[in-house]
Amino acid sequence: YETGKALVDVVPTGRGGPAGLSSPLSWRGSLMVPGSDGFLHVIDRDTGSIEQLIDFGVPLCATPCVAEDSLCIATLTGRIVCFAP
Repeated sequence: YETGKALVDVVPTGRGGPAGLSSPLSWRGSLMVPGSDGFLHVIDRDTGSIEQLIDFGVPLCATPCVAEDSLCIATLTGRIVCFAP
């Protein structure tokens, strides 16, 4: 799986292409993959198929974390978003 084109170039060896700046998190049977393309990529852990793309509009450069029963992620602009089931 490859994310889309990065919204910010911070990887000197890969300018203008996709870039992964943080680790994915396994949560509720899915891989939550933060992309520097501005999307949180939700991937089925068993099949590898994309389940959902959540548009943040700004690069996601931090690994998501679980807080109680919610998923939290920070954006490059400092916004913190939590998803509750």
